[in-house]
Amino acid sequence: MMLRPVRLGGVWRHGLVAVALLATAFAGVRVFRPTDTLDLAHGRYPAPAPATDRFYGELLAAPLIVDDRIRVYAAANRVWADGPVDAKMTTSAYWAFRRWPAVLVGVVVAGDRVVSRWSDGEVVAQRPDTGAVLWRASVGARTRVYEGRRTGAKTVYDPPDLATATAPDGRPVVVATGVDEVTGLDADSGAVRWRHRTSGEQRRAYLAGPARRRHARRLRRWAVTVHGRGRGRARLDDRAGRDADRRRRADRSR
Repeated sequence: MMLRPVRLGGVWRHGLVAVALLATAFAGVRVFRPTDTLDLAHGRYPAPAPATDRFYGELLAAPLIVDDRIRVYAAANRVWADGPVDAKMTTSAYWAFRRWPAVLVGVVVAGDRVVSRWSDGEVVAQRPDTGAVLWRASVGARTRVYEGRRTGAKTVYDPPDLATATAPDGRPVVVATGVDEVTGLDADSGAVRWRHRTSGEQRRAYLAGPARRRHARRLRRWAVTVHGRGRGRARLDDRAGRDADRRRRADRSR
């Protein structure tokens, strides 16, 4: 007996096309919408491993050693950790944090926080032992590209627009450079300690202290130095972000 092909009526045919289009649209939303993904730590926090002068192994990515327990790595849309620190090769992720479409700009360690900055202006602090997000802050976007290339070395060792400092009360501070201001964030809570408005495009901000006033009177605290294009440089008192020393110098790099 021969089987005859069954022809679908116009209503059924149009209905199937509509269902297929809806499924495609839903899949597009699921794949392409901006999203954050956090994989928390599994297993025990690795024990600290003392550093010795021996060959450990070769890694495919540049590690940022945290608390002598874990290694933190950077990629274009991801920051993750593995451990222990004396493992001979990269292991499966102990915890991982991914964002899309934002790209990773820099990673630092401030106190007992792993702090990352992203191209959309978000600063995110995580616990190194679990990967849990403790706070988030928006400081504006400046660098919008991932500069770590294949190994992530620049992103973890010399991150643009991101630095750390210690306040006079001993609390760690995260210093984030924006287009027209520098922001000091409390590393424990993410609260804004100070903001400093600048004129012109900033080139970089980094820990510089102890600072000096023009008359060589020493300031008994650390300071953040901000270089501006064509406007000299300003030293900011980390206590409140006020100018501690300002020098008008022509920018030789222009």
